[in-house]
Amino acid sequence: MLLSARQAVKRFSPGTPNEVVAVNDISLELAKGEFLAIHGPSGGGKSTLLLMLGGLLRPDSGTIEINGRQPYTLSSEDRAALRATEIGFVFQQFHLIPYLTVIENVLAPGLAPRPAGKSPSRSELESRAAELVEKFGLKDRAGHKPGELSTGERQRTALARALIFAPPLLLADEPTGNLDDDNARIVLTAMKEYCAEGGGVLLVTHDVRASEYADRTLTIRRGQLQPQGVTV
Repeated sequence: MLLSARQAVKRFSPGTPNEVVAVNDISLELAKGEFLAIHGPSGGGKSTLLLMLGGLLRPDSGTIEINGRQPYTLSSEDRAALRATEIGFVFQQFHLIPYLTVIENVLAPGLAPRPAGKSPSRSELESRAAELVEKFGLKDRAGHKPGELSTGERQRTALARALIFAPPLLLADEPTGNLDDDNARIVLTAMKEYCAEGGGVLLVTHDVRASEYADRTLTIRRGQLQPQGVTV
């Protein structure tokens, strides 16, 4: 199994009157080649769950497993290395570097240290980046900086950056929330195609358009996954 959670729980301000159970006893699985969408309202636990699944937020209890490894049993250095080699992240806010061009932003992950034997050559990365930039309709914008791009172009750049190393797992938090129909279609189609190539995608969103592309859709509400057929 590419990704799994077993009885994952996350509380904020535990033991106080302000305690919030953001994720409450969630178990799920994602297989290679599968596109899973998790729908839910703001404050329902979607982003907290995604951070836990991505090795960025330790659960209070339960287990997370990514491609056969439990990230929260690893040192912080080894956990970072696991994220770097196994996961691509896409967020609603893009997190592009404002002084870099589109092509430089896509290549930026290649500048970070990676485990020995896991780093493509510079020429391989440049070739991959050029392919992704063209795939996402950004070839004419490759030399532009984020401030010169539309919202859709920035999101497509962020998606290309997440895929630069072709990670087994792509985690996406509201990637289409600010996009028009055309740009949402480009992003969701790219994710669907990535699954067809053997990758796995888990997307959390309130955007119902994602269900048209996902293999499975779950609903999260008040930190809990709802039975199939129950809507928010």
